[in-house]
Amino acid sequence: MRRVLLILLCTALILSLGEIKSDARPQYKSAIDKLKPRTKTEKDLQVKVKTQKCNHCHNKKSKKIRTKYGLKLHNALGGGNKKKYKFDRALWKKAANGKYSPKAINLLRDAVNAAAQNK
Repeated sequence: MRRVLLILLCTALILSLGEIKSDARPQYKSAIDKLKPRTKTEKDLQVKVKTQKCNHCHNKKSKKIRTKYGLKLHNALGGGNKKKYKFDRALWKKAANGKYSPKAINLLRDAVNAAAQNK
């Protein structure tokens, strides 16, 4: 009887872990991939993201750990203060045509250029 209860409890635990939602934001990478670069900084970033993928901004072992550039980009996007920062899902949602809003693209461009200046 104990064995059955233990198996049921473990199964419930494993199933509940599958329900945890992730707050990953892969749209930055896809937005950078589709960006038509206006500056050398944007073009350099595009090349680095194509070769290194997410590892240009994040640690290889954990996406929760950012590189120096990733921290600069995060702060330039407005995420420096964790208590005040709230990710705007509506802004980064693709439109029916599969593109991001011009406001989101301009925010990303400004953040990329600001992160490059904060060397």
